[in-house]
Amino acid sequence: MQEKNLFEVLGLAWGASDAQIREAYRRLAKQLHPDLNPNDHQAEEQFKDVAEAYWVLSDPERRKDYLFDHPHRAAEKHTSTTSGTTPSTSASSHNAKRTEPSDIHIRLFLMLEEIDAGAVKKIKIKRRVNCSSCGATGFAGGLAGGRCSACQGSGLVPDLTRKGGSRISCRTCSGTGIQPQSACSVCFGKGQVQDDQIIAVGIPAGAREDNELLIKGGGHQNKADGASGDLIVTVKTKDHPYLQRRGSDLIYHCSITLSQWISGCELKIPSLSGQVALKIPAQSKPVGNLRIRQRGLPKEHDGRGDLFVSYELSAPASLTRKQAALLQRLEETPGFGVDLDSDGYQSHRSNT
Repeated sequence: MQEKNLFEVLGLAWGASDAQIREAYRRLAKQLHPDLNPNDHQAEEQFKDVAEAYWVLSDPERRKDYLFDHPHRAAEKHTSTTSGTTPSTSASSHNAKRTEPSDIHIRLFLMLEEIDAGAVKKIKIKRRVNCSSCGATGFAGGLAGGRCSACQGSGLVPDLTRKGGSRISCRTCSGTGIQPQSACSVCFGKGQVQDDQIIAVGIPAGAREDNELLIKGGGHQNKADGASGDLIVTVKTKDHPYLQRRGSDLIYHCSITLSQWISGCELKIPSLSGQVALKIPAQSKPVGNLRIRQRGLPKEHDGRGDLFVSYELSAPASLTRKQAALLQRLEETPGFGVDLDSDGYQSHRSNT
C-alpha cells in the first residue's frame, strides 16, 4: 500500500510552512466536519485523513520523522543523482519506505529426544495488535474528534483586550472549532499495543533441521486493514552430550585403546532408544566407521536413519618417563618390536 503524501491531503506542496499547514487544516476541517456533513461517508473519511495529516505535520518531532522517512525522499534522491549531485549518506540510507513486518520469526531449539518422538511445545510470543481504544488511529477517541470546548465549535472567542464584543480566532483549536486531537492514552499514539500470547506448536517426529512450521494468522496485526501476518517457527537441534545429527542419521565419535584394537572389543554405544553393544574385530582398521541400522531419527516419509560409530585408535599426546620406559621394554618383546637387518634397516626384500 502506497504511503499517503500528507501535504497533498491538505492540498499543499511538499514541505509547506507551518502557517500554510494551519491555514489549510482550518479551512478543510470546517468544510468536512461530520457535524456539517451528516450521513456523508466520503466527507467523514476525508475529514479523518485531514485530521491525521495535521496531527503529524503540526508536531515538530512527528513532522521531522515523516519528512525523513517518506518515499517522496526517493524522488528527491533520484533527481539529485541524475543531475550529477551525490546524495548524502544519511539521505540515501533512508529513502525507501519503512514498513513494519507483519510476520513473526522465531527459532525453536529441541532436544534430539523431542525430535525423535515428536513434541508439542508451548512458546510465548509478543504480537502487535490494533488498539481497540482508539481504533488503531493513535488518537484519543479515534479521528472523529468533537467540538472545541473553548469556543463551543464556533472557532471564535471574545477578545478580552477590546470592548464592543469583538471576537478573535480561538487559539485552542486554531479557529477550526474542532477539539484538538490528543494521543491515545492506551497505545500512546502508536495505534497498536503489545499482546503477549502462549501458543502450542506441534513438532512432527523427525522434523528436519531448519524446517519452517507455519502458523497462519499468528503474526502481527496490520494497522491498514486489520489482517494478521503469520508465525514462522524454525526448527533447531540442541547439542546432545554424545550424538551428532546429520539429517536423519546420528553419529557417535569414540576412541579405542591399543589393547582393545589388538584383541578386539565390545563397545557400549548410546542411542535414542537405549544402549547398543557393538563389536570391534581384532586388529581392524585403526580408524573406521561402523553402521548400526535403523537407530537414527525418523525419516520424513518412512523408516529411520542409521547410527554411525566413528572410532579411532587412541594415541597419547605425551608420556611420563615411567610410561616411556614400560613402552620401550614392551617393544623389545617379540611381536611388538620392528625387525631390522644387520645394517639397522627394515628389509622388505622377499626371500628367494
